[in-house]
Amino acid sequence: MYQNSTDSIPYLLLCFLIGFGNLLSISAAPMDVNAEGDGLFLMEQQRAAYGAFDLARGEPSLGNSAGPFHSPRPVPKLQSHIWDQLANNGLNGSVFTLAAAGSDLYVGGEFTQTADGSVTNLRNIARFNTITNTWSPLTNNGLVGYVMEITVVGEDLYVGGSFNQTTDGAITDLGNIARYNLTTNTWFPLPNDGLNDDVLTIAMSGTDLYVGGSFSQTADGAVTNLGNIVRFDGANWSALPNNGLETYVSDIAVAGSDLYVVGIFNRTADTSVILNNIARYDISLNSWNALPNNGLNNSTWALAVVGSELYVGGSFTGTFDGTVDLNRIAKYDLAAHVWSPLANNGLNSVVYTMAATGEDLYVGGMFNQTVDGAVVSNWIARYNMSAGTWHPTSNGGLAGGTFYHVVNDLEVIGSDLYVGGDFTRTADASLTLNFVARYSPSPPASLPDTGFHPGVISSLPTQPDERAFSRYGEIWLAIPRLGIEVPIVGVPRVNGEWDVRWLGNQAGYLEGTAFPTWPGNTAITAHVWSANNSPGPFVDLKRLRYGDRLQIRAWGQVYTYEVRESYLASPGSLSPLRHEQYDWVSLITCERYSHLADNYVFRRIVRAVLLDVSSESAMTLKEWHKFDAVHTFQ
Repeated sequence: MYQNSTDSIPYLLLCFLIGFGNLLSISAAPMDVNAEGDGLFLMEQQRAAYGAFDLARGEPSLGNSAGPFHSPRPVPKLQSHIWDQLANNGLNGSVFTLAAAGSDLYVGGEFTQTADGSVTNLRNIARFNTITNTWSPLTNNGLVGYVMEITVVGEDLYVGGSFNQTTDGAITDLGNIARYNLTTNTWFPLPNDGLNDDVLTIAMSGTDLYVGGSFSQTADGAVTNLGNIVRFDGANWSALPNNGLETYVSDIAVAGSDLYVVGIFNRTADTSVILNNIARYDISLNSWNALPNNGLNNSTWALAVVGSELYVGGSFTGTFDGTVDLNRIAKYDLAAHVWSPLANNGLNSVVYTMAATGEDLYVGGMFNQTVDGAVVSNWIARYNMSAGTWHPTSNGGLAGGTFYHVVNDLEVIGSDLYVGGDFTRTADASLTLNFVARYSPSPPASLPDTGFHPGVISSLPTQPDERAFSRYGEIWLAIPRLGIEVPIVGVPRVNGEWDVRWLGNQAGYLEGTAFPTWPGNTAITAHVWSANNSPGPFVDLKRLRYGDRLQIRAWGQVYTYEVRESYLASPGSLSPLRHEQYDWVSLITCERYSHLADNYVFRRIVRAVLLDVSSESAMTLKEWHKFDAVHTFQ
């Protein structure tokens, strides 16, 4: 998203999107099993080099014939974060928009190369691989003109902005909007040579794209009366009723059968419907509708739908009728149809972008504190939607920049928040961040301690509220070879560590790694020895062999994984938490208690990859164990 430095007319606003990737099957050769019965025994030093430590960057995936297999549960919230410079010192110019497709982050704006000059031909659009941490250009060396919006639709990027051709001149007549196929890496113009002025936002509803900006017709003049918003069905452009909207459309969000549209406008283009900077378009009835209190009293730039609530950001200070004070950010209840202010009277300057993750809403713009001055955070802040509280980001937020001095767009990939804008450093000047940055959970000091002193009954203190486990509903771990079937709870990371002392006979998902059943690397732990001086659920984890099966059962789906490796790691090793592109599970527990040191010397790591997703059945653990025994090593 892109805008000037005033409080009124930006050029690009938030596009919030989620890319879906297809799960690929994984195969690996069997590994040697040692004679001591320790499973697939490999010391960590013997293993191949790992990628850098990385908490989850997975995302929902679409499955096979079993249907979608992303799970309807909250994404773990971000906590204990650090700012991280992207490779090659970032980029050499402003970033206006971000979009995720699998493990790739697509970045649009006004730049030509990385900040260090080592990766060139990135003119205004670039690909950043979040796993390899590398930049690469798109075909034809990018686009001539600003890129203000990128939306992922299946295997395609739809790119909007102010451009007409690729940098090398090979593809022309793009008319401010183009399609880029991610499989063939090819640019394509849209019908009628695109649109006749800037494209600022693109949203998908069903099979139709809705495009907003500052245009009035297609570039060839064949389709008119578009009034800054238009529907594209993949082949044809069509005007919305009342000839669209006057002046300017900056963002579009989809909520069920409705579009919510914001920008700078007071009415439809034919002047028949008064709307005031925000409107609801009923797709099924093909009609425009005003929101309560006659809308908002100033320009509106960003939208984020979170459940039954719509968060709205912009330059406004209240509803248009003056009855509700809403300083630059507001919450609109989609069911009750009422406006509500956020805590601390909102923010003291413009909001241009928002992105939700779990209970948190990250907000970017030009502000530096809440209106009442209680929370100070420059250009980016975190709002906890459950508690209704504002929180500063690390290092005081962001600062610097060259002209616009602003956070333009936010994109969540797994547990990482990617931030784009016109900034060059953190607010405390401790870290250089050129126009794009990653805000990530800080690495833990070590893997969790999952065992108690054998031969001793250990007393436990009361579990503090901040270390309370998350309950996700019906989610279970089953390992038939070990006779295990236990519920999975979420273990929060507090002060950089996971405290699992209160797990008992439950398995603990280490929050911040990929959520169970999502692509990435899901870390799950359980006790090897319990506080009551009895074996824990993972006491025999080392018995698992290559080819053994385990299941995660969640929300009516059964996710079957196959063991690929088992090894010992030191407690301080973070390699078991390394990111994976596909859906992996890493089971972790303690091993080899030292009476001399009064601790466990190693951590046992068993890693398994997703093989199959099916609907939940009435098959018992005993029946599934029999099935697994027949199919193992086939």
